[in-house]
Amino acid sequence: MIHPVPEIHCWYQNTEDLSWFEVVAVDDHAKTVEIQDQEGAIYEYDLSSWHLLPLTPVAAPEDWQNCFELCKEDMEDQDHTIVPENWSGSLNDIEPASLLDLEDF
Repeated sequence: MIHPVPEIHCWYQNTEDLSWFEVVAVDDHAKTVEIQDQEGAIYEYDLSSWHLLPLTPVAAPEDWQNCFELCKEDMEDQDHTIVPENWSGSLNDIEPASLLDLEDF
């Protein structure tokens, strides 16, 4: 039996318990594979355990984003950063200018 090589962002199905999961990280140095199941839980396998799992590659489920509670609105404007116009904000109200003129003891 040829066993699938773990690839990040690829989905696999365990043929024994019929669970589906995505590979989210592969650490070649530590020889580990991190997976995330459809419920959002993350697990880690060493490569020797990975090769013992009865796996088959599958296409990503249509509703794979539901377990992460993502929607189209969450994906829009990811780089939009809110920058305040006045960086000092309410500090001017807390520390009046008269206190700033005092000498240190």
